Formats: sequence, structure tokens, C-alpha cells
Amino acid sequence: MSASVTIVVDQAQDVLVVPAQAIQTEGFRSVVEILNDDGSTEKVVVQTGLTDGTNTEITQGLEEGQTIIVPVRAATSAQATQAAGFPQGGFIITEGGPEGGGPSFRSEGSAP
Repeated sequence: MSASVTIVVDQAQDVLVVPAQAIQTEGFRSVVEILNDDGSTEKVVVQTGLTDGTNTEITQGLEEGQTIIVPVRAATSAQATQAAGFPQGGFIITEGGPEGGGPSFRSEGSAP
């Protein structure tokens, strides 16, 4: 006999999350690069919360609807990201998922 068990250590609902790879460290600060309406970019300091290693909760510094830039660390990462349907650098931060419980991302732009 075997069993599969899931233990939930902590969880948050209706929070803003970004891909963990979007968060960069500058000194002791966590920053995320955003795309402004005029096409310029800027780095904003964020406060992070819970993370599962793939997605990270943002508790301060970003607002729903902002476009963040996700840096691609290597060619294999870019290929995997594009294969997953997420073009380089385009995520719109949204709150709530398709069932209204968890976070979701909407990709922006088109993959080459």
C-alpha cells in the first residue's frame, strides 16, 4: 500500500504574485522592472511575501494591471518560457484565478 499526502504549510488568497525570476536583488532590496505606458522601463522596490519557488507574492510596490518584465537568464530558459506560452518580458499582474481563488498571469505580446 502507498499513500500520497500534501501538507499545506502556509497559503494566501487574492494576492498579487509575479514569477520568482522577475524579482532581482540589488543590495538588500528586492526590485522588479516594470514597463510604463510610454514604453519606458523602471525598477521598483517591492516587498515580497510567500513563495513556492516559481511564483512570489508581492505585498508592496506593485499594483494590479502593471506590466512587469521577466528577465531570461539563459537561452534554454527563453526556449522553455516561450514553449510554455509566455513570451519574454510580458506579464500583466492580475488578482484571483479562473476559479476566483488563486493568482493568475496573462501573457502580453506574442512569442516568436
